[in-house]
Amino acid sequence: MQLLGFGFFHHPHRDFTAAEWARSPQKRHEMVNGLQDSQQLIGLNQHQVSALLGQPNQQREETWLYYLGMKPGIHPVDADYLRLEFSDGKVARLGYNQN
Repeated sequence: MQLLGFGFFHHPHRDFTAAEWARSPQKRHEMVNGLQDSQQLIGLNQHQVSALLGQPNQQREETWLYYLGMKPGIHPVDADYLRLEFSDGKVARLGYNQN
């Protein structure tokens, strides 16, 4: 029974690539952990972020949100987002918005 539960909640992790990010928005959940762990976005300006991730799905002053798709699970209901917070025009923090 434990293996059955694992199948419902496990989702693969993929290395981040800009091409895969743009091509497969529904699979961004698989790339976001590596992107966060690498901290490669910290210190980038808005132009650099746009070149790497494309335009954000939502933008509010100093916060950009990128759609990650539906998190795998038994009953996925809401989409999740990668949240980038800018300070002085550069990424200062990134996080994960779970809806």
